[in-house]
Amino acid sequence: MKWNMPYVAMRFSRTGPINHVSPYAIIPSPAAEIKAYTPSASSALSPPAESPSGLAKAVWLKTGLQRAHAFMQGEHDELLRTMDKPEQV
Repeated sequence: MKWNMPYVAMRFSRTGPINHVSPYAIIPSPAAEIKAYTPSASSALSPPAESPSGLAKAVWLKTGLQRAHAFMQGEHDELLRTMDKPEQV
């Protein structure tokens, strides 16, 4: 396209109307893609009975790390000694 062409001549040289859509025509809300799921008021007051405490989680994690260490060191007798009968099967 030549920039020095008069507007009237340019208008008739195009096959269709100049119909550009602005990329900012629809501005989405910044919070449109954020979903937050919060617990209900009754469940926030007391944790579920079956959920372990922080201490129980720490003991479970430490036990798992000790068992993995015993396995990697080849101390299979020590590993079996720390397991219950259902865990040994």
